[in-house]
Amino acid sequence: MSKPTFISLFAGVGGLDTGFERAGWKCVANGELDKNAAGVLRYHRPDIPVFTDITKVEPEDLPDADAILYGFPCQDVSVAGQRKGMNNETRTGLFYHAARLIHGKRNKGLRFALAENVFGLLSADDSLALPRVIRELTDIGSNAVGWTVLDSQHV
Repeated sequence: MSKPTFISLFAGVGGLDTGFERAGWKCVANGELDKNAAGVLRYHRPDIPVFTDITKVEPEDLPDADAILYGFPCQDVSVAGQRKGMNNETRTGLFYHAARLIHGKRNKGLRFALAENVFGLLSADDSLALPRVIRELTDIGSNAVGWTVLDSQHV
């Protein structure tokens, strides 16, 4: 039996990936703009392609996978940031590019997508950031969208 597969967008150095790999999943592609983090990914996983600019990636550029994992940039919604909101096209607004890729892969074996972000997403944009995320996901055809808040000190 083959391992289930995933694509990791905004992968950083692969922290979320490591958890899935320990659970028996296989990464088939990474997306990471930061050249230092991308270098770490390439060093530790030389056989896995790294896409550096998600705005230029098309769904057909990515291999098919069972899941897409993505921790889209949080600086614009974090309570520690400037709270510019979801419309910053070079950071938090990159969520919309992840949604575009999810939409493009949904009829190619994609079973689910899993996002992670910060607690500030709940209150950003006058508390409309999370509803905008949920609306975008339903608009692209997601048949179920859920969310929860986890306190990282407990996991």
